[in-house]
Order: sequence, then C-alpha cells, then structure tokens
Amino acid sequence: MKWLKIIGGIAYALSFIVASILFFGYEIGLDPKKSINLFLGLGATGFILNLISYSKDKLGNPKANLIYWTGSLLIFIGLAAFIMQYNYSMELIILGGVIIIISLFRYKKSNALDKKIRIF
Repeated sequence: MKWLKIIGGIAYALSFIVASILFFGYEIGLDPKKSINLFLGLGATGFILNLISYSKDKLGNPKANLIYWTGSLLIFIGLAAFIMQYNYSMELIILGGVIIIISLFRYKKSNALDKKIRIF
C-alpha cells in the first residue's frame, strides 16, 4: 500500500504540473486535447490511488485527511471544469483551497513540545 500512495502522489503532482503548463499557455509537445486528457488521467489516477491507500494511513488525523482529500477533489474538479470552460469553475477551485487550508490548520497535530509551551 505504501507504493500505491507514492505512485498516487507522483501522479497527482504531475497532473497539477500539466495543469499549470496548460494555464500559462506553454506547449509540452502535445496538442491541447491530449494535454487535457493527460491532466485528467493523471489527476484521476492519483486521486483514486490515494483514496485506495487512505485506510492504511496512520500518520495523521482521519478527519483532517478526509477533509483534505475532499478539498483536493473540489480543486481537481474545478481545474477540469476551468479547462473545459464550464461555469462556476473558479468557485470550485477557491472552495477546495479554503477546505484544504481549514483541514491543515483546524486539525493540526500537536506534539509534546507544543504541550510544554502551552504550560508555560
């Protein structure tokens, strides 16, 4: 399952690199339709592989992980909608970003050093 998580993370990161290249108008040697398909394929693969390996992840708070991946899904759907020029794509991207920020700050894992500092 560890390899699935690593492969999923790489695919997800590559999909956002391809999306950034598409947004800024650079060409990567493919026609735009193939670039869009590459973005959607890598993003969906990364998302599915990370969700498959989600239940075995013991590192973080399960609520934070679920909220984080919900935000990531909204960003992915928003980027796909933006590329295909659908309505409300920017709102989905912003909402997904806000949800990710909330998951990172709301469910921050505190360690022993933070507890010692709070005592003083």
